[in-house]
Amino acid sequence: MTGDPSQVEEGAPGLRLREAHRTTGFHIGKKKYEPVSAPERSTSASPRRYWGRFDVPGQTFYTAESAECAFGEVLAPFRRSIDGRDPLAADAEALGIPLEDFLEDVAREWEESSFMGMGVIPKSWREDRQLYTLETRIGGWLVDIEHPDSMGALERECGAELIDLGVATLTVGVLRGDDREVTTLVAERLAARVSVADEAPIGVHFGSKHGYGWCQGYWLRNFPDESLERGALHVERSDSISAWDRPLISVARRFGIRFF
Repeated sequence: MTGDPSQVEEGAPGLRLREAHRTTGFHIGKKKYEPVSAPERSTSASPRRYWGRFDVPGQTFYTAESAECAFGEVLAPFRRSIDGRDPLAADAEALGIPLEDFLEDVAREWEESSFMGMGVIPKSWREDRQLYTLETRIGGWLVDIEHPDSMGALERECGAELIDLGVATLTVGVLRGDDREVTTLVAERLAARVSVADEAPIGVHFGSKHGYGWCQGYWLRNFPDESLERGALHVERSDSISAWDRPLISVARRFGIRFF
């Protein structure tokens, strides 16, 4: 983030806010879609367990503090379990093929979704995606959702619903957890709130649960009309993803992932 990333302002009752303007972030997206786009969410469609962490009805676009942080977020589903056992080792042994050769063979044949949790990513994953560097060129505010004041405000506002979902105390651990019923509930409440100058916030600022830095989710429905077409989230550059990219290598080593 350009400027002072620690600067936090107080918003409508209890919320802590960060100015969005001139923030630089990174995003990994498929080439076949527009750079600034996201799945359309609807309360009547897919279950919330398939939503992003702070998705709201409409589109939520995510950026990360660094390229390494962006890779950490999108590659997390592929990471190996900490027991270190390779789930494809038995198959390779049964065929009498070295594990590395077997992995390379199946990586050419299988869809990328087949590799979730297996620590292997086919070449097509990289070829289908770009690394985007974006700058936020619009006024507006992001809710610093992990600030103690923001969590306290959320407890007061939706405490009954949180209790129904099994949450007795709202903590950073809860916000970084995998219960999408909880995280999307608080996101939806925040997206509908008036914060500064009678305007709703345009997104949320939160920490990567993988320890790589901050992430931001932009609720595109809250952007002024036509502002996105005018470059409110401006793509500064677009880069192909190489197997030799240092941020990718760093994340792959930590997660125990093989790339082809």
